[in-house]
Amino acid sequence: MLKVYIKLAFKYLRRQKARTFSMILGVSLAIMLVFGFDIITESSNKKQLNIINQMYGSYDGIYSNLAKNETEKIENDKYIKKSGSVAVLGKVISDDGTFMKLNSSDKDYIEMLGFNLKKGRLPIKDGEIVLESKALEHMKLDEKLNQDIKLKIKKEYKDELGVNQIFIETKNFKLVGVTDKSDYHYTNDWYEFKAFTFFKEGETKILPENLMTYESIVKLKSKGNTYKKLMDLAKRSGVNGRDITQNEILIMAKSEYLSSKDNNSKNPIIATSIILIYNMFNMS
Repeated sequence: MLKVYIKLAFKYLRRQKARTFSMILGVSLAIMLVFGFDIITESSNKKQLNIINQMYGSYDGIYSNLAKNETEKIENDKYIKKSGSVAVLGKVISDDGTFMKLNSSDKDYIEMLGFNLKKGRLPIKDGEIVLESKALEHMKLDEKLNQDIKLKIKKEYKDELGVNQIFIETKNFKLVGVTDKSDYHYTNDWYEFKAFTFFKEGETKILPENLMTYESIVKLKSKGNTYKKLMDLAKRSGVNGRDITQNEILIMAKSEYLSSKDNNSKNPIIATSIILIYNMFNMS
């Protein structure tokens, strides 16, 4: 019996070629409409999220003013997906007045901030430094590796009496690497150039030990309610919650991206497609 129905169906399709073509075309268009809309929306949202990653980094939060043992607690927390920690070494100033925040070098920290190593390598010994391509351009220097660059190290602090003091020392560095970022990033007026140098606690002398602080950058395993999770991590690690900088732009973008995947924005398209298919079959 089934074979008879199949033969009758094929005979009908051969005789009614125009209707058959209309049905196939209608169904194809409807399917393309549903999946095409979904793919275009998903692609657009991913592109926006990628741009925000390039501008603001791929991290969820940064913990500042840390002691060395506090960075270790944060890095070893079971809710952390990825982290990186650096020593905060004040600022460096070039002869032409270009300011750069100076940190020790950590591959994960640098990548999570959205930097790419454009040329050379990361510092592996005292006196080596990595600078941003845009900073070198601002200083009117070529991106020539192994050139010597004289910089002033500056650190503002308060002494035991609460009086504001400034530590300044001139140091020669050798340029061993050049970092780069997306051009989107440099559209922010508040942006501060960043430099990375070699530092090993107890061995490298850049700042007096009493002026040393550390910074940890983290990406969390779980999604949603990021601020609460960052605060909970601070409590577990004994860190002051006021020293947390949340990557608010990226967190908002992630939230919008996830909600766009779950919303009903394509329901009108699906309804239209259903009506289109129904009409095609009704006409036939």
